[in-house]
Amino acid sequence: MNGRRAGSAVACLCLLVGGTTGAEPVAAPGKPAARVARFDDAVARYKSGDVAGASDDFLLMANAGLATAAMNLSVIAASGDRAVDRGEALGWLAVARELGATVKDSDIQRLNDAAGAAGKSRADAIVAHYGREAVSRRLKEEVEACRKPPIAPSEVASTPEVSERTPPGVLRINSSLPNRYPARGLEEGLPSMVVVHAWIDVDGRAKHAHVEASFPTNWKLGFQEAAIVTVLHGEFTPATLHGQPIGSWLVLKVRFSADAKGGDMLRKGALDKLHAAAIHDDAVAGALWTVMADLGETRDYIEQSKVTDADELLISSALKGYPKAEADLSLKLCAPESQYVWSLRSLSDGDDRMLSVLAEYEFDRTHDPVRTAQLQRYFDAAATSGNPILMRKIVWIRAAARDAGLRDPQGAVRLGWSLLPDKRDDPDFALAYAAAQAAAGNFRGAQEAQAWAMNKAKRLGWDVAPIQATMMKYAAGQQDPARPAEFKDTFRPPEARLE
Repeated sequence: MNGRRAGSAVACLCLLVGGTTGAEPVAAPGKPAARVARFDDAVARYKSGDVAGASDDFLLMANAGLATAAMNLSVIAASGDRAVDRGEALGWLAVARELGATVKDSDIQRLNDAAGAAGKSRADAIVAHYGREAVSRRLKEEVEACRKPPIAPSEVASTPEVSERTPPGVLRINSSLPNRYPARGLEEGLPSMVVVHAWIDVDGRAKHAHVEASFPTNWKLGFQEAAIVTVLHGEFTPATLHGQPIGSWLVLKVRFSADAKGGDMLRKGALDKLHAAAIHDDAVAGALWTVMADLGETRDYIEQSKVTDADELLISSALKGYPKAEADLSLKLCAPESQYVWSLRSLSDGDDRMLSVLAEYEFDRTHDPVRTAQLQRYFDAAATSGNPILMRKIVWIRAAARDAGLRDPQGAVRLGWSLLPDKRDDPDFALAYAAAQAAAGNFRGAQEAQAWAMNKAKRLGWDVAPIQATMMKYAAGQQDPARPAEFKDTFRPPEARLE
């Protein structure tokens, strides 16, 4: 686990030790009631003297795999003046170490010496129920339970909404775009694949393209940007409902190959080696495997394997502190306490995907000053991430977020301008920059940027009426209060706070 998370564990431990004592023993091992428990709220409860309430909250978070929650349960068990339980303190400290907190051997040994036989038995019971192996098993069960069952044929036949709806499809992809294989990536000679999520409008045009996963993951190689350009220039058949075209999101895979001699990087021999390394606790291999699984490249291979499966490798990589795996795991979970814990972990590590979800969710909400300050720290990290799609969302946040504490019009202008090199075909960059100029009161500049976006949209065949309507508002000296069209509304919101 990285140093930042270990540091958080120590800070939380010191905070609780400095608070009130008089702790009561935590609940016996068992699944707590499902709800969202916030770490900072639990600390506040402890400091106010509500030890039982704080213990319940920490127990819920430890059950979902949060090491700092287990660390604080150990502190509670060891610091009560009426019911000190060295065995319980030992068990929770061992759990915290298994889940990634930095714990000294001397601390474990000190509690072990003082626990006695009965205390060690209680410690073993806590580790058995809340340790790494138990958390991994529980998370796998939750991921499986959160998957929606397939629609039965009888339900399809009897549900007009399903039977009369058709998904969008690919009509034509322009494979002869200039520099389709990015020059920077060519230096590496890598085959690549990028998964793009795009809105297919009623006219069959792709808009608001986002990268969902890619290999290689480095934006600087140019594959992600080239994939977005490819999708924006494609032609599609729109989804239909009752025979009428409707807008819908579509997931597309864009592949790049340097030359025929490069061969297939994902051939079975390479997969065999990567899989062997992943299941033998190689954190890098495990993380890479989860990326490839996201791309759909390893699904068939995994299904044929008798050793493990994609969920096990995803959870294993998340427990080792790989931020992308933490974010992916959070998005696969539907239990509120588990989703909160894992979205918090990935956000604390600055994961691009979870920061992107957070930006969209928080755009039209207001908060108390503490929460606003926390979000500012997240979005400051996002603004320097190097991911232009995520950075564009921060331009929108700083230009037009409902929470005035998150807005920074001049900062939005600077960031938006930095994302506007001439090579970008994507109108969304110019639209965000126009919103930033309007927020800063420069409506003439906003009109110019909006016109630039309109020209790009016309070349892509988009319906430019919405863009023109916003430009008329800028001409009248008004901002457009509407939620950005590129912001998807299909994600579950991450319930997360800083530790």
